[in-house]
Amino acid sequence: MATESNTGLDIGSIVGWTFAIVGLVATLVGWYVRGQQQRWLAKKKDVHDAIDRAIKSLVDFEDCALSFWIDKDTKHSQHHVLALHRRLVVAFKQVSELSEKDLPVQYISDLRKHSTLDFEQAKRPISPTSPRVSNIALASGRLLNSSYLLKSWKKISEASKPR
Repeated sequence: MATESNTGLDIGSIVGWTFAIVGLVATLVGWYVRGQQQRWLAKKKDVHDAIDRAIKSLVDFEDCALSFWIDKDTKHSQHHVLALHRRLVVAFKQVSELSEKDLPVQYISDLRKHSTLDFEQAKRPISPTSPRVSNIALASGRLLNSSYLLKSWKKISEASKPR
């Protein structure tokens, strides 16, 4: 009876080990890709949440400023207007930090200027048709409609491509 010499490297074990190594590499690559996707999604969610907070801060500030100027018996004082403006700036800085966009300083300063200029000496209430009221609404609208507060699920490289 003839016996075959067994070197320990038969074809079945080579194929088995090859599949095991390829499967392990594929699993590790899949985990890495999935981890990258989860980080990207978490960052996008953080940006969108920060945008929501900034929009809420903007709306609260606009409501407070308009109430301060228009309503005769308003519960808002100069300090409320200033405090809400500080909160607005903090919310916008957070969006700027997370989204890596430049802070819309000109829009924010225009809003503050129209809302607080001479408010220590100015007579209140003013007419709802006053230029100050329309300037506050326009400045707030410019901020609200700016690309700064635009939510997008596109990656930065996709968003910057021309169409």
